[in-house]
Amino acid sequence: MDFLLSTVSANNACFRYLRFGKGSRNFVIIPGLSIKSVLDSAPVIVGGFARFADDFTVYLIERRKDPPEGFKISDLAEDEAAAMKALGIESTDIFGASLGGIMAQYIALDHPELVHAAVLASTTPQFDRAKIEFFGSLLELAVEGRGEELFLAFAEFVYSEGFLKRYKSAISAIAKSVTADELGHFVKVARAFSEFDITDRLPAVKCPVLAVGATGDRILGAGPMKTIAEKIPGSQSLIYEGGSHACYDEEPGFRARMYEFLRSQK
Repeated sequence: MDFLLSTVSANNACFRYLRFGKGSRNFVIIPGLSIKSVLDSAPVIVGGFARFADDFTVYLIERRKDPPEGFKISDLAEDEAAAMKALGIESTDIFGASLGGIMAQYIALDHPELVHAAVLASTTPQFDRAKIEFFGSLLELAVEGRGEELFLAFAEFVYSEGFLKRYKSAISAIAKSVTADELGHFVKVARAFSEFDITDRLPAVKCPVLAVGATGDRILGAGPMKTIAEKIPGSQSLIYEGGSHACYDEEPGFRARMYEFLRSQK
């Protein structure tokens, strides 16, 4: 399937993005925190979302490379909204995973005209000191330039034990390829994590929402996704027993379920 890799300017920054599909509806993927650029895997993303291509024009917009000092997750969300508008997107369905899910919540609240429907996976409406300390331990590895250790530690928390065993060789190879530039970008984005709590704002979300999580999520657990489903009026939930933080990648039926949910929102 053909796809486009290009850039767009917004908010005094440049954003790389992926676009594919020919559908009349827009669909924006907001990825989670990563060490390697997700756009390095563009053909894999296109293949994984092939079922969407006839009904949707699909975008994945990467975060700015150099967030300024003091940038917060809400600022990353403002970037994403600005980049969407710069691409001519006036209304879209959104899939936000992990950090991308936090950004999607902010966009749904602060730019409701942009979001037609949202799928939020393995994310949270609230970030406390314990979660910040977890990311701080990863940040320390990145600051010290220990890219291989960082990648392996990050993978251990994100993926299931079965996934790690199945792809051990590939994960080890990728871990060894982490560059200084990639570590620098990870540091700048990871520093956007700070304490916040938008739980009380969730009832103001007006778009249809599918909240997806897993009880085996070693970063967040399923609790935050249950809170999101309870707080947002009319939302649906999908909680996998066991599973992992990356249930959105690992569960074989998830993308079909997401596709059907979005297609049902007229």
